[in-house]
Amino acid sequence: MFIQEIKITIEKFSMLKKGDHVVVAVSGGADSVALLSVLNALKDELGIAVSAAHMDHMIRGDESKKEMLFVQSLTAEMGVKCIAKARDVFDVKNDDGLSLQEAAREVRYEFLRETLDILKADKVAIGHHRDDQIETALMWFIRGSSLKGLSGMPPVREGLFIRPLIETTRKEIEQYLKENNIDYINDTSINEQQYLRNDIRHNLLPLLRKEYNPKIDDAILRMTNLLRVDDEFLYNSAKQATDGCIIESGGDLCVSIEKIKEYPEALHGRMVMDIVSRIKGDTRGITFKHVDSVCGLISDGPSKVVQLPEGLSVWREYGKLIFTYKQDQETQFNFTYDSLPESVFIEKAGIKLFFNVLKNPDVEKLLKQRESGIEFLNFEEIRFPLVVRSVLPGDRFFPLGMEHSRKLKDFFIDLKIPVRDRSRIPLIVSEGRIACLCGFRIDNRFKLKKGKAKVLEVRLIQYF
Repeated sequence: MFIQEIKITIEKFSMLKKGDHVVVAVSGGADSVALLSVLNALKDELGIAVSAAHMDHMIRGDESKKEMLFVQSLTAEMGVKCIAKARDVFDVKNDDGLSLQEAAREVRYEFLRETLDILKADKVAIGHHRDDQIETALMWFIRGSSLKGLSGMPPVREGLFIRPLIETTRKEIEQYLKENNIDYINDTSINEQQYLRNDIRHNLLPLLRKEYNPKIDDAILRMTNLLRVDDEFLYNSAKQATDGCIIESGGDLCVSIEKIKEYPEALHGRMVMDIVSRIKGDTRGITFKHVDSVCGLISDGPSKVVQLPEGLSVWREYGKLIFTYKQDQETQFNFTYDSLPESVFIEKAGIKLFFNVLKNPDVEKLLKQRESGIEFLNFEEIRFPLVVRSVLPGDRFFPLGMEHSRKLKDFFIDLKIPVRDRSRIPLIVSEGRIACLCGFRIDNRFKLKKGKAKVLEVRLIQYF
């Protein structure tokens, strides 16, 4: 009866199909051992292949080693192939700044994905059950969560991770093991009160059942099921909305802020998560704080940046959000010349400047035929040493046609030049005076005058 109830759950949520190879995550505890036993019993009926995976987190020393040996012995007895691996979770915890439980989860899921690849399997079965679902929902409620957290653990996640025991109670699992004389290892951490989940299990839930609602378990599960349907609808709506907001995709992913604002705020956070998933491949490590910060960029401007985990950055640049792995590394450079060079290669900026002195040119004709990336300066105003450098804080110049100076920062804002690009713009500086913003504008003090015999031509070639 117990086995057939699990089969009904598998079919209800379309967890497995004929020909699938499923890897069971086996810790050695009651839940995972029961799951392995049930799937192994159903493999012929379902037409599936079954393997096992065990991770030794090296948290409890000899006890962890005994668990690995137990799982290897159990799977051998069942005739199930098992891949076992040990990894020191404390190293991951210290390197990545995670809590012990967070580090253990990261290591475990990384190992399970690796095992999928090694065995060329289709699904990973995890032993979470009905009681786990109730505790998870309460845990996220206490911490403060979105609909996703309050809807608990999905029966199927990412199309890879399945939970065949999700409608089964802990009591039913233990009864099945007892009736079939199947050994398992008691997890000593279950009785340790320092973990929030165990505190909920041993203290909060008994109190709620006794003092508030004897059927609180059913009420919580009803809530998770209702919220999961709502969350799935909103998530799918957010994905469709994102499709309509994408401006560019490739190495970076750019979305229109104006188009995002056309959708309800209820979708904004989900759209951010969807975009992160598209460029990063998943949303692991992305917290509410990260999403809230990115959503803040939608209303703040003109140029700001939010740093996300794993080197991902989100820039607001004049009406668009840019999700990128390219870091904002300021391209500082400074070259000094006692005489006019033929060219200057600025490797950091991917730019090369070519200098040429024109003698007795037709100034009017020269200006009419001027091409993009070429500037003409009055050579007689140039003083040596000549400096070619990047932008510095507080820089000012007199834009062509203006008698008053302006901050370069304000000039860049007017032209809507992204912050990330400003440090790559070469300046030609003569005796402390900015003569030219190469590729954009010359200083009014260096403009061409009729009758002047020499003109300095500055040609900019951009390589990337």
